Amino acid sequence: MLSRPPMLPLVRTLIFGFTLLHSDAVPDKVEFCKGNCKVDGEYYTLVRSMEGFSPFVYPDAVGNSTVCFGHLVHPGERFAIPMTGEQCEQLLEQDSAEAQRGVNQLVKVNLIVHQYDSLVDFTFNLGIGLLKRSGLLKKVNAGQHEQVPSELLKYNHAGAKILPGLTIRRHLEAELYSRP
Repeated sequence: MLSRPPMLPLVRTLIFGFTLLHSDAVPDKVEFCKGNCKVDGEYYTLVRSMEGFSPFVYPDAVGNSTVCFGHLVHPGERFAIPMTGEQCEQLLEQDSAEAQRGVNQLVKVNLIVHQYDSLVDFTFNLGIGLLKRSGLLKKVNAGQHEQVPSELLKYNHAGAKILPGLTIRRHLEAELYSRP
């Protein structure tokens, strides 16, 4: 089981202004899904908070052109700037749907919605290609769920540089994945 850094809830609340809903109580009934999972509201809280919002194109941490809630601007893609909130929500839905399709296709075991949300956020952030070739996916598909949180924490760098924002995001994903 992942041991949470003691400051994480405080950091999460102070820096990002949100707290994921959390209870240590074991739910009466756990629902599993495989291949047809859908994210819940906690996924959107996490992705919006970690990506932030900009109606203008900006360089992300590694210099890629990005807009709205972390939408990667592809070559030839054009936007009327500033983007409206509604346009940004549509991009978030499209990007989230792509990440969900990837996770649903690649994960071969039953997941609880929190586990699924965590993997979709990871995929939204780092891409389907990285998930596909990752040790993370191997652990998930082997049913080694207790090892997944520590595996998530390995993906906190861009190139050789550790990024504090990615470290926080991976801890939040690990916490979400570990939830009963």
